[in-house]
Amino acid sequence: MNMKSFAPKPWIVPMPVLIIGTYNEDGTPNAMNAAWSGQWDMKEIMISMGSHVTTKNLDRNGEFTVAFATKNTMVASDFVGIVSAKNDPKKMDKTGWNIEKATMVDAPVFTDFPMTLECRIKEKYDESETGYYLVAEIVNILVDEKYLAEDGNPDMQKMELIVLDPIHHGYIQLGDKVGNAFSDGKALKNNMETERILLRRWQESDAKVLFKYASDPDVGPRAGWPAHKSVEESREIIQTFFHNETTWAIVLKETGEAIGCIGYYTHETSNIPIGENDCEVGYWVGKPYWNKGICTEALKLMLDYCIQVKHLENIWADHFTGNPASGKVMVKCGFSDTGMLNRCSQLVGGDKDMVKVFKYKR
Repeated sequence: MNMKSFAPKPWIVPMPVLIIGTYNEDGTPNAMNAAWSGQWDMKEIMISMGSHVTTKNLDRNGEFTVAFATKNTMVASDFVGIVSAKNDPKKMDKTGWNIEKATMVDAPVFTDFPMTLECRIKEKYDESETGYYLVAEIVNILVDEKYLAEDGNPDMQKMELIVLDPIHHGYIQLGDKVGNAFSDGKALKNNMETERILLRRWQESDAKVLFKYASDPDVGPRAGWPAHKSVEESREIIQTFFHNETTWAIVLKETGEAIGCIGYYTHETSNIPIGENDCEVGYWVGKPYWNKGICTEALKLMLDYCIQVKHLENIWADHFTGNPASGKVMVKCGFSDTGMLNRCSQLVGGDKDMVKVFKYKR
């Protein structure tokens, strides 16, 4: 991997886009855009403040609100960051925001934003003419009810929050949920292994051994893919098809060699129709390791991961009718034959042979 070096820059990415709300000396609301900030403690935040009208307001009052900018509030949020109330006393009128008084601090709440923190300064650090760092207590949190999830807590995806790209000076909308914090890592912590095998991510250095087993014409076609033609092709497959969060190498501990592959498909990539919170598992091992219980051990590990870590609802599997040995593995691991036959023309051999569909019994 080629890595380029850069001089030190303020490149903590991404940065939040926070709107700081205070009252001016005459009692009118004011807002500024801040990015250099973070969680200081369980109930405290930190913000780096420059010399602004907001800074003077905080020196006088010490209470403020913090709103989180969204796709819909982006233009006005950027505006309050580049225009000072010193130069444009009417700047808040131009935002078009609806403004109310906070419930527990003396500061304005901009109700166009989905979530707002009501805060009170606890400490200031490195005070100078150019500003200071403040640590503030979170006194209360206000969330528009339409942005709550089913569990009653704020739903970040509904909010369409934006973050700052400090490198190219852009705003980026946060995207889809990709995993579960404090949970998905258990796949490594909990040792996906037995006495004989270990499941780990594929590495480019596995290309030669992958080719050794995947080039066998008796292996790939049984699982619905063509035999590999070169080490380079195997390397490319590792870089593309295997480089994801749902595919693992089956490693024989005795040799440290990747002897097969196992993983799961989501409803978007499955070979058969499955539910949104379901998955389809698939696996194969090199021919020298057939009929040795390797796939059974690997599949049991994968089932535990899908259930305990990913919390998937239904787990499916399938095999070509001409490969009954794979069905025996499924039955040993708790799957049952649904009696359904599917034609998967996207698989190699799928236009000639049907697949038998199995479902895991909890």
